[in-house]
Amino acid sequence: MVKHEDAPFGSRTAPVGSPPGGGPHSSPVAWLAVTLVVVGFAVGTVALIAHNSLVLWIIGVVILLIGGTLMITSKVMDQAH
Repeated sequence: MVKHEDAPFGSRTAPVGSPPGGGPHSSPVAWLAVTLVVVGFAVGTVALIAHNSLVLWIIGVVILLIGGTLMITSKVMDQAH
């Protein structure tokens, strides 16, 4: 294994014997999906608590569903260790 001090800038090294594949930082689509789910949940919560706005709540639900669909299609849970 290469020490981080000896590795070139921006390179990633994995410990010997680690499984191949993703890891928690592997897919930008997965991060986008998680971000959309959190934002959708937050928008829906603010819509219900602060404004009691049905339109804003529906927008939050749509954002949440888009994020959930991305999670399913990008197989987020398969990337977890």
